[in-house]
Amino acid sequence: MTDDTPADETEQATRSDEASASYPTLTLRAAGPATYKRRIEDSNHVAGVAIHDDVAITISRVLSEPAEFRELVEIDQCGEPLVDRERIVDDLLANRSTDYSRSGPLEEWSVTVEGPAADWKQFALVLATDGDTVASIEDVDTETATDAVWILHELIDAGMTEAGATLAVLELVDEYDLRIDCEPFVDRLDDGSIGDE
Repeated sequence: MTDDTPADETEQATRSDEASASYPTLTLRAAGPATYKRRIEDSNHVAGVAIHDDVAITISRVLSEPAEFRELVEIDQCGEPLVDRERIVDDLLANRSTDYSRSGPLEEWSVTVEGPAADWKQFALVLATDGDTVASIEDVDTETATDAVWILHELIDAGMTEAGATLAVLELVDEYDLRIDCEPFVDRLDDGSIGDE
């Protein structure tokens, strides 16, 4: 029997040609084990029998709007940023196809978000100001910049980012003269615990 199960698939969301090339974008990527459900239409099987196959899947999605960035980081009632890796993975699978479901522990899944420091900074500031567009960022004060740093810090602590987010933190601290200890962020760059983008 021919196995038509997609053992490794990558989904890349496409954006409208209207989007400017300079508009900030981040790439969300998740990879790990999943179960793929497919139906067998064969004379040896009852019509509609579902076969479940274990597969390895990689899903990529481009984030280019503040609303999409909010899907990565939720702000709770106390104003604290929260990152739910399990929900992120399950939502990516559900958007890919209802035939996929996560299998194995979450620890077997890698979830990363990649992008240049400038784009990380813009999205974090939008989320910190609760704005709807990048263009809405105006007159950023130290409190807003500090909130943006903690949003990025939460993603960094969750192990979901590479050098871009850390560099964005350092840029925010320098640009707005924030009273935040940068040493932990610099150490991440120096010890190679995060990679270049």
